Amino acid sequence: MTKDVEDLISRLNAVRAHLEQMAQRTPKKFSFSYAEQVVHDAASALSSLSLRVEELEDRNSALEEALWRIKQWSEAYPTDIFTPPDYDEVKRMIGPALLSRVSADCMRHVVEGVGKIASEALNMPVRLRTATVDNDSVRGREGE
Repeated sequence: MTKDVEDLISRLNAVRAHLEQMAQRTPKKFSFSYAEQVVHDAASALSSLSLRVEELEDRNSALEEALWRIKQWSEAYPTDIFTPPDYDEVKRMIGPALLSRVSADCMRHVVEGVGKIASEALNMPVRLRTATVDNDSVRGREGE
Protein backbone atom coordinates (compact mmCIF):
# COMPACT_ATOMS: atom_id res chain seq x y z
CA MET A 1 0.00 0.00 0.00
CA THR A 2 1.34 3.43 -0.85
CA LYS A 3 2.30 5.89 1.88
CA ASP A 4 -0.31 8.44 0.70
CA VAL A 5 -3.14 5.92 0.97
CA GLU A 6 -1.94 4.80 4.41
CA ASP A 7 -1.82 8.43 5.57
CA LEU A 8 -5.34 9.12 4.30
CA ILE A 9 -6.72 6.02 6.00
CA SER A 10 -4.99 7.00 9.23
CA ARG A 11 -6.42 10.51 9.06
CA LEU A 12 -9.93 9.19 8.33
CA ASN A 13 -9.68 6.83 11.27
CA ALA A 14 -8.65 9.75 13.49
CA VAL A 15 -11.66 11.77 12.29
CA ARG A 16 -13.94 8.78 12.90
CA ALA A 17 -12.54 8.36 16.44
CA HIS A 18 -13.05 12.08 17.10
CA LEU A 19 -16.67 11.89 15.87
CA GLU A 20 -17.30 8.88 18.08
CA GLN A 21 -15.94 10.74 21.10
CA MET A 22 -18.12 13.76 20.31
CA ALA A 23 -21.18 11.56 19.91
CA GLN A 24 -20.50 9.88 23.27
CA ARG A 25 -20.12 13.23 25.05
CA THR A 26 -23.18 14.89 23.61
CA PRO A 27 -25.46 12.19 22.20
CA LYS A 28 -28.71 14.08 22.72
CA LYS A 29 -27.61 17.52 21.47
CA PHE A 30 -26.00 16.66 18.14
CA SER A 31 -26.48 14.09 15.43
CA PHE A 32 -23.29 12.97 13.79
CA SER A 33 -24.88 10.40 11.53
CA TYR A 34 -24.26 12.35 8.31
CA ALA A 35 -20.63 13.10 9.20
CA GLU A 36 -20.13 9.50 10.29
CA GLN A 37 -21.59 8.29 6.99
CA VAL A 38 -19.27 10.57 5.01
CA VAL A 39 -16.26 9.32 6.96
CA HIS A 40 -17.41 5.71 6.56
CA ASP A 41 -17.91 6.11 2.80
CA ALA A 42 -14.53 7.77 2.41
CA ALA A 43 -12.85 5.06 4.50
CA SER A 44 -14.53 2.35 2.42
CA ALA A 45 -13.47 4.02 -0.82
CA LEU A 46 -9.88 4.37 0.40
CA SER A 47 -9.84 0.79 1.61
CA SER A 48 -10.99 -0.42 -1.81
CA LEU A 49 -8.44 1.82 -3.48
CA SER A 50 -5.63 0.54 -1.29
CA LEU A 51 -6.60 -3.07 -2.11
CA ARG A 52 -6.53 -2.27 -5.81
CA VAL A 53 -3.13 -0.58 -5.44
CA GLU A 54 -1.79 -3.70 -3.70
CA GLU A 55 -3.18 -5.93 -6.47
CA LEU A 56 -1.51 -3.76 -9.11
CA GLU A 57 1.76 -3.78 -7.17
CA ASP A 58 1.62 -7.60 -7.00
CA ARG A 59 0.91 -7.80 -10.73
CA ASN A 60 3.73 -5.39 -11.51
CA SER A 61 6.12 -7.48 -9.41
CA ALA A 62 5.14 -10.65 -11.28
CA LEU A 63 5.63 -8.99 -14.67
CA GLU A 64 8.95 -7.49 -13.59
CA GLU A 65 10.12 -10.91 -12.39
CA ALA A 66 9.21 -12.39 -15.78
CA LEU A 67 11.26 -9.70 -17.51
CA TRP A 68 14.23 -10.50 -15.27
CA ARG A 69 13.91 -14.20 -16.13
CA ILE A 70 13.92 -13.36 -19.85
CA LYS A 71 16.94 -11.08 -19.38
CA GLN A 72 18.76 -13.78 -17.41
CA TRP A 73 18.05 -16.31 -20.15
CA SER A 74 19.33 -13.85 -22.78
CA GLU A 75 22.70 -13.83 -20.98
CA ALA A 76 22.96 -17.62 -20.67
CA TYR A 77 25.12 -18.14 -23.78
CA PRO A 78 27.84 -15.45 -23.82
CA THR A 79 29.76 -15.12 -27.10
CA ASP A 80 33.13 -15.30 -25.35
CA ILE A 81 32.32 -18.89 -24.36
CA PHE A 82 29.98 -19.90 -27.20
CA THR A 83 31.64 -18.22 -30.17
CA PRO A 84 29.41 -17.65 -33.18
CA PRO A 85 30.00 -20.20 -35.96
CA ASP A 86 31.18 -19.42 -39.44
CA TYR A 87 27.84 -19.82 -41.19
CA ASP A 88 29.36 -20.18 -44.64
CA GLU A 89 31.42 -23.13 -43.41
CA VAL A 90 28.40 -24.67 -41.63
CA LYS A 91 26.34 -24.23 -44.79
CA ARG A 92 29.02 -26.05 -46.82
CA MET A 93 29.23 -28.87 -44.25
CA ILE A 94 25.53 -29.59 -43.71
CA GLY A 95 23.84 -27.82 -46.61
CA PRO A 96 21.68 -24.71 -46.74
CA ALA A 97 18.37 -26.56 -46.25
CA LEU A 98 19.49 -28.26 -43.04
CA LEU A 99 21.06 -25.04 -41.75
CA SER A 100 17.74 -23.26 -42.27
CA ARG A 101 15.88 -26.01 -40.42
CA VAL A 102 18.37 -26.00 -37.50
CA SER A 103 18.27 -22.18 -37.32
CA ALA A 104 14.47 -22.17 -37.36
CA ASP A 105 14.32 -24.84 -34.67
CA CYS A 106 16.73 -22.89 -32.42
CA MET A 107 14.73 -19.69 -32.87
CA ARG A 108 11.47 -21.55 -32.23
CA HIS A 109 12.91 -22.94 -28.98
CA VAL A 110 13.95 -19.46 -27.81
CA VAL A 111 10.71 -17.74 -28.79
CA GLU A 112 8.60 -20.50 -27.22
CA GLY A 113 10.63 -20.21 -24.01
CA VAL A 114 10.15 -16.45 -23.87
CA GLY A 115 6.48 -16.93 -24.71
CA LYS A 116 6.09 -19.42 -21.86
CA ILE A 117 7.64 -17.02 -19.35
CA ALA A 118 5.41 -14.19 -20.60
CA SER A 119 2.29 -16.37 -20.58
CA GLU A 120 2.91 -17.50 -17.01
CA ALA A 121 3.26 -13.89 -15.88
CA LEU A 122 0.27 -12.61 -17.88
CA ASN A 123 -2.00 -15.45 -16.77
CA MET A 124 -0.97 -15.26 -13.12
CA PRO A 125 -4.10 -15.18 -11.02
CA VAL A 126 -4.47 -11.95 -9.11
CA ARG A 127 -4.79 -12.60 -5.41
CA LEU A 128 -8.34 -11.88 -4.33
CA ARG A 129 -8.76 -9.63 -1.35
CA THR A 130 -11.81 -8.42 0.50
CA ALA A 131 -12.08 -5.34 2.61
CA THR A 132 -13.88 -5.63 5.89
CA VAL A 133 -15.36 -2.51 7.39
CA ASP A 134 -16.74 -2.43 10.89
CA ASN A 135 -20.06 -0.69 10.21
CA ASP A 136 -21.02 -0.64 13.88
CA SER A 137 -18.06 1.55 14.72
CA VAL A 138 -19.28 4.40 12.50
CA ARG A 139 -23.02 3.89 12.30
CA GLY A 140 -25.75 3.50 14.83
CA ARG A 141 -24.70 6.30 17.15
CA GLU A 142 -27.77 8.38 16.37
CA GLY A 143 -30.37 7.98 19.05
CA GLU A 144 -27.96 6.91 21.78
